[in-house]
Amino acid sequence: MLALAFVTVGLTRDFIRFLKDNEERKLKIRERKSEKRSMKVEPLETGINEDTEKVPYPYGHEIRWPWYRRIQLVIGSLTLAPLRIIGLATTLPLSLLIANIVKASAEKGSRRSQVYTKWHQLFLIKFLLSLAKFQIFILGISIRHTGEPASRNEAPMLVLAPHSTFIDGLFLPYHGMVTGVLPSPIAKADVHNMPLIGALLDMCNPIYVERGERRSRSSVVHEIKKRVNVEQPYPQCAIFPEGTNSNAQSLLAFKIGAFIPRVPVQPVCLSFKCWNTIVWTFQGPSLFWCLFYTLSQVRIQLNFNYLPVEKPLQDEDPASFAERVRTKIGKATGLKLSQLTYENGLINSECLRIGLSRETIIENAEKLMKSCELKIDDIYFRLQEFKDLRNQKTNLIDKESLKNAICGNTHSEKEYLKRFSKLIEDNNGELDAASYIKNHKITFADLEEKLQWRRRLSCTSVDL
Repeated sequence: MLALAFVTVGLTRDFIRFLKDNEERKLKIRERKSEKRSMKVEPLETGINEDTEKVPYPYGHEIRWPWYRRIQLVIGSLTLAPLRIIGLATTLPLSLLIANIVKASAEKGSRRSQVYTKWHQLFLIKFLLSLAKFQIFILGISIRHTGEPASRNEAPMLVLAPHSTFIDGLFLPYHGMVTGVLPSPIAKADVHNMPLIGALLDMCNPIYVERGERRSRSSVVHEIKKRVNVEQPYPQCAIFPEGTNSNAQSLLAFKIGAFIPRVPVQPVCLSFKCWNTIVWTFQGPSLFWCLFYTLSQVRIQLNFNYLPVEKPLQDEDPASFAERVRTKIGKATGLKLSQLTYENGLINSECLRIGLSRETIIENAEKLMKSCELKIDDIYFRLQEFKDLRNQKTNLIDKESLKNAICGNTHSEKEYLKRFSKLIEDNNGELDAASYIKNHKITFADLEEKLQWRRRLSCTSVDL
């Protein structure tokens, strides 16, 4: 029965590829037609010379389900998925054991920045990489690379983009197989507590980042500067500068932490070729279903393209350096540059939750929060206010929607209406969410505690 299933999978693989290619050709034709029909809009005043209509939305992903994919899922879930689960269940505990032995052999007090130099450590790491290669084979994943990996002396930092799938982390063991040295990733602190993955990642001596903590960011920058010092015996650092997963339709704005040390970096372009069940991002399928669908796939092709090393120019600030590297990756991958960030993904998801359009804020949310000195929870609260004040048809605040939302019974509310009406007039009669947030602190801060409708809002929005 099992052999028959394998024969069936083998016979249908070529047919599936043919249908897939045909589907992709049809999709490209539809996209070209839609681009011709799309209307141009004025560029946003954010320093990015890209039209929002031309830059694909970087969040949100929907798996396509043509009929042959449904057949593939049924066959794969009954044959490939169980075999792969058994294979991983028997090999991952051994990987975990080796990783713990290697970490335990590190000197006490320096386990977070240990350099492995002892012969038994190097032997175990090579054995672990061989085991990882076998596990990648079990999953039906084949990895290829183009370009030449730079040495640590040439580029102490590896910059990886676009970050879109939950298997992008396979770059770490693959780079270790190619160069003989595992790079040290810069990862969010939550990964450290993930079962199995956290223990395996710890062996790579990662630099963990606590999102939202300024002290954590400053300490991470300090640690990066220490690691990329060519006089120190540390391996290369690897970072996904977008800071989160996108749908690989455009490049998110880069975080500049990796570029502050002003050392040469090697950009690495990530791409894949398969039925797209591996993208994991905001407003998409859950990780569980992504894993389940992926285990049922016949084959997944990952591609890593090592670009030439980029060096910081004289007197070039970190933000400009990061943008120049992002432009290089954009040209190499053919992806357009988005101005959105990780914070935009959170805000867009919150907008959908409370009933607003997912693109209510289309500016760089990180810059918006810094300029207004607001935290993400403050943005959520302002969005709830904006929802109550807006015109539902236009998703903008105008004088009519303002009067419908606020009666002006008290002196404070009358003053609020007066100031708000003047603000709307100064903005051509309408106010979007970003403009409301920007002007709130300057225009309405002294009235915050006196407005009764705001107090009612704060009482009803307890989940914020």
